[in-house]
Amino acid sequence: MKPVDQSIVDPKRGDCFRASIASLFELELEQVPHFKLFKDKWFPIYNYFIRSLGWEYEGYAFPKTHKISETCNVNGYLCADVPSRTFPNIGHSVVIDLKGVVVHDPNPNRLWQGVNVLESGELTGWHLLEKRPLSIDADAGVS
Repeated sequence: MKPVDQSIVDPKRGDCFRASIASLFELELEQVPHFKLFKDKWFPIYNYFIRSLGWEYEGYAFPKTHKISETCNVNGYLCADVPSRTFPNIGHSVVIDLKGVVVHDPNPNRLWQGVNVLESGELTGWHLLEKRPLSIDADAGVS
């Protein structure tokens, strides 16, 4: 995990999710699409992007019904959602470890940094990502 800060701190077009994904996959912010700009069509673009990195989107988990899985994470880290501490009634994306501690808050104000969101009860949910196995296609080679 390489911390990447969001470049847009705004309740309508902020890019904290983009920065969290960049952090998880150790990419530059500019290498990740700004999913929020695609409005209601963002998910297919996100799914395609994750697949292009060799990962599979397995779903979204909620703390009331799921425990943090040791299998659906990126090297021990997860992209998670919490309430924004900057803007009322807005969600915010952060990177947490398997214990629920925010290891990177992409907002430059770092208001979530170091908080255990499992213990505080402020974790809204997290993205389940799993590494895709390599497949061999006799006609196309390795994919």
